Amino acid sequence: MEPEAAPETKMQGPCPVALVLGNDNLLAEILLRLDSPVWLVRVALVSTRWLRRASDPVVLRRFRARRPSRILALSLSRNRRIQVPRPPELAAAARRALATLDRSDVRDCRNGRLLIEVDDGEPPTYNTYAVRRLLHPARDRDIPLPPDSIFGSLHCPVTELRQDLMDTIGAQKLLVGSKFYMMTTLGYILGLDLATASFFTIQLPDEVRNSRTLKFSGRKQSGLYLVDANSFQLRVWHGDGVGQWVLVDTISVREACGHLNVPKWEADNRHSAPIEIVLVADNAEFVIFDIVASEIVCSMQLGNKVVEKVAKGGLLHNEFLRPITMVWPPIFPVLDESNSRTMILNICTSELPYSGQLSCDRVVLFDAFVMVEKQ
Repeated sequence: MEPEAAPETKMQGPCPVALVLGNDNLLAEILLRLDSPVWLVRVALVSTRWLRRASDPVVLRRFRARRPSRILALSLSRNRRIQVPRPPELAAAARRALATLDRSDVRDCRNGRLLIEVDDGEPPTYNTYAVRRLLHPARDRDIPLPPDSIFGSLHCPVTELRQDLMDTIGAQKLLVGSKFYMMTTLGYILGLDLATASFFTIQLPDEVRNSRTLKFSGRKQSGLYLVDANSFQLRVWHGDGVGQWVLVDTISVREACGHLNVPKWEADNRHSAPIEIVLVADNAEFVIFDIVASEIVCSMQLGNKVVEKVAKGGLLHNEFLRPITMVWPPIFPVLDESNSRTMILNICTSELPYSGQLSCDRVVLFDAFVMVEKQ
């Protein structure tokens, strides 16, 4: 009887998943395709290597270019808020943040910090302001009023605008650094240099001089952005602040909103613009616009043309609107180099209820906030 042949042994190669996730360059490309910064923080808790990759400034810059700030809610006048539909990892966080804003009017939102007018006294108080942080809403930083013994006098430069009073009262106004801008119906933006108390004008592009759907925003480095609606197209302009404008993008609203199943595009009143610009975010990261005929309010990220429905148009008429957006950059744990199994949450106690060392496997993430469970 012939001896049995020895079974062939297969060479065990590296696991394909390990080959992909063990490659820093491929891992970075995967991270860039995540939908929300919340997932970046969760990924960072998998391992110390993933933490370093997720918090890499280069990865964060590329992620930000693909995923601009997302809107958590729209704050309206008279202490009203509209929560924007969100995935589960953001919806609960938005509810918690909004619950702290009862009887407070949001006057501005800058990267997770809200300027609020507080009206929580009995009897009600007015002209009382505070700065509130989304990550720790229980701790306000009050903005003190001048003492009663302080006296002052008002000095202001004056110029004449040959336009209707209501156009001036309702005009869009913007403060960028030491310069104050106001849109006019006269074909230019009126500017006031606060440092020199002098006026100047910025001529609008010829194509938008008579536009009634025009909004503008400040640019991070310098200059201004303009966005206007020409029928069913959005036109995005960048200006240098002295009157030179460049058309940087033209976007078809119908194509971008194809997934929303808009029931009606043409307004009954042919003299009404079909698309109304509501707001342009800082650095033109996103624009909020109203599809007038269907009263659908949408938010479009101008970088990637992603459109989301955020509200019904009838809710925004004659409202003081402010979007409440996510914090950027995400707050990551920091690796304790002396112990590869330990992370230190490098988040000051004013932001979270706990700051200290903890085992990696005892960190629990709940929606957009970090909660710590100590052994």
